[in-house]
Amino acid sequence: MGTVASKCLRKAPADVLLVRTHLDGPFKQVLACVDLSETSAKAVRSARWIAERDHSKLDCLFVYQSALALSLDYGGFVPPLPVADTAVGDTWKKDLDDFVRPLLRTSEDLDSRNIILERVNIREAIVEHIKETNTDLVVVGTRGKNDLRTFFMGTTAEKVVSHAPCSILAVKPDGFVSPLTPAPALPPATVPMA
Repeated sequence: MGTVASKCLRKAPADVLLVRTHLDGPFKQVLACVDLSETSAKAVRSARWIAERDHSKLDCLFVYQSALALSLDYGGFVPPLPVADTAVGDTWKKDLDDFVRPLLRTSEDLDSRNIILERVNIREAIVEHIKETNTDLVVVGTRGKNDLRTFFMGTTAEKVVSHAPCSILAVKPDGFVSPLTPAPALPPATVPMA
């Protein structure tokens, strides 16, 4: 991704679709990144619309960090070990299902699934899922939050955009104010009268 695309992603007041050059047809696998925020609800609705239009598969992905998984990170010196905390995972699964159900308006034509992953690094988990499933479009909220910690505050979206080998739809929150400010108008030139 070049600098112009990166700046558009960050500063445009509207949702931004970055299409990779190798795309030559409808999307086949769409991924909506979910953090249970209003922005991720908007991302799921956008992903659903595209998946229905293109008759593609849709994954709704939620990545959580348990205290145990964070403790096994070893300061980045060793890859974190996967941890199976079924009680916490089951709770997140229920929360994800409850969150996504009204957004997907279950239709017979939509092939969708909800996926929960437990990882230390949320961004790496998203990119890993994209590669494993051959996702060709990922829909990510750019400034959403959840109750526990900041989730998609820009760094996650930017990491996904820069490392994902697929097209990206970056969804802005309602009321997003672009950091671009118009230049102030110059006052009319005054010419002294003789």
